[in-house]
Amino acid sequence: MPEILPEYEEKKILVFPNPTSGTVHIPNSDESIVLHDAFDNEYVVEGDGVYNLSELNKGVYFLQLENETIKIIKQ
Repeated sequence: MPEILPEYEEKKILVFPNPTSGTVHIPNSDESIVLHDAFDNEYVVEGDGVYNLSELNKGVYFLQLENETIKIIKQ
């Protein structure tokens, strides 16, 4: 059986808690993130692995990281 090289292993991006009412944690993220809502409005959230979403309205937001789109639910 061929060996899977580390650079080809599937990378999972972890975002928790999801749904959230306040902050989300994204380990290994050290820069601001950009969220989009269903109307394609853009929201830049500053942080260093921990991001405060308490100022955003309740709803569904989409985060694009490393060619993966993650749905975040703000309660």
